[in-house]
Amino acid sequence: MKECREDEPLAFDQVYIPLDLSRSITKSILTRIDFLSAWEKSEGIKGSFVREVIEAIEADDLTAHRLHVSLGSPILMGTETMFDSNERPLAVFISIYKSDKFKLVSSYSLLDSGGRNF
Repeated sequence: MKECREDEPLAFDQVYIPLDLSRSITKSILTRIDFLSAWEKSEGIKGSFVREVIEAIEADDLTAHRLHVSLGSPILMGTETMFDSNERPLAVFISIYKSDKFKLVSSYSLLDSGGRNF
């Protein structure tokens, strides 16, 4: 990974939340670092699990502009869909990263909720 300048854009996020789950969202909630827990509390909902997809894509016009890269440059896109315990989608979070500035690391438990190996 390359070092970056302090003023260099590295990533940006897009969030899609159904209208019926966004009535309590204010500018104050949107700018909180703990947005997710504040949003869940204000809407009276609880996420149960997230499905994440990470893929390499080419920068489109919007991404090239926001990340200061050339159109078609390789970038990383992570799409997380959050579900409640009934498997109802609650929100979609899309994160776009400069591919030369990020390393994605994942950890997985090999135990089920009862502490047994899968």
